[in-house]
Amino acid sequence: MAEDRRRAAEAALVRAFRELHGYVRRPNEERRRELGQRHYRIYKKGWEVRLLARDEVELERLRRWLRDAGFTAGRPFRKGARLCQPVYGREQVARFLELLDRS
Repeated sequence: MAEDRRRAAEAALVRAFRELHGYVRRPNEERRRELGQRHYRIYKKGWEVRLLARDEVELERLRRWLRDAGFTAGRPFRKGARLCQPVYGREQVARFLELLDRS
């Protein structure tokens, strides 16, 4: 039962990512190397999946699917007229990209 719920949540997340124009942000590794140890203070861009929602109801649905699929969601924020639900971290982004590749 729990496995079915996880798979359903993963499928719903993939659909939402594609239909609502979600996107992935990756750090520029070359820029990080150029900045050396200073990149932690200067260059803040990291690994991130951004899922977009049209309203609060859709945002809560995304957050539930993330939880059911085993992801840890970041704090949502406004991005233009939409709400953005970020998922941070290299491992989580890699796992999300695997879901996209499998479907």
